Amino acid sequence: MRSLDSVRSYFNREAARFDAIYRADKPLWQRIGDALMRGVIHERYRLGLSAIAGSGSILDVGCGSGRYGIELARRGARRCVGIDVADEMIQIARTEAERAGVADRCVWEVTDFLSWKSDERFDCGIAMGYFDYLEDPLPHLCRLVEQVTGLVFASFPKRWELRVPIRKLRFFLERGYVRFYGEGEVRDLFRQVGSLDYLSLLDLGRDYIALYNADAAARGR
Repeated sequence: MRSLDSVRSYFNREAARFDAIYRADKPLWQRIGDALMRGVIHERYRLGLSAIAGSGSILDVGCGSGRYGIELARRGARRCVGIDVADEMIQIARTEAERAGVADRCVWEVTDFLSWKSDERFDCGIAMGYFDYLEDPLPHLCRLVEQVTGLVFASFPKRWELRVPIRKLRFFLERGYVRFYGEGEVRDLFRQVGSLDYLSLLDLGRDYIALYNADAAARGR
């Protein structure tokens, strides 16, 4: 099974569980578990909303259940396009966008990013929890930067972190696919895309968070 098929199958099975990470209406035991094991997801969510709020158009690659796009639309974004390979994730995104009253500003696509047909340029690009599941991340990063005129906001799971063996084992047992990155590897990816002068790299403990100014990089060439 190719990694894309493996990732699609995994997130179709686990769509509801992953979306529950962002929900407040869940049992106390689940809220405690999320705080202990998935605190970085909430931290990068808050950071992303703060960094991106005010952008007119958003491209969210590997959007999952659409939590970033929906909230950014609630905060005034005029257009949010979310792409994911898992149709169960996209179904949740459509339902939640309707519930939030922003369905008219959100577009959801079930597709592989590199197969997606669009020349649209966006003010901001998001790739949260996306590069975790790519065998060859460079073409994906190149296309994301090409389609964004402003900030790229992306996460890369750290290779040397206490929870890595547990996460590897969990994905192996559930027939998923996951990869990890050293800081030098993340920097090298952006070096191949453009100058590192426009990259800020934050260490959130489990993840590196990359903020890349695609517009400044393009003008600096």
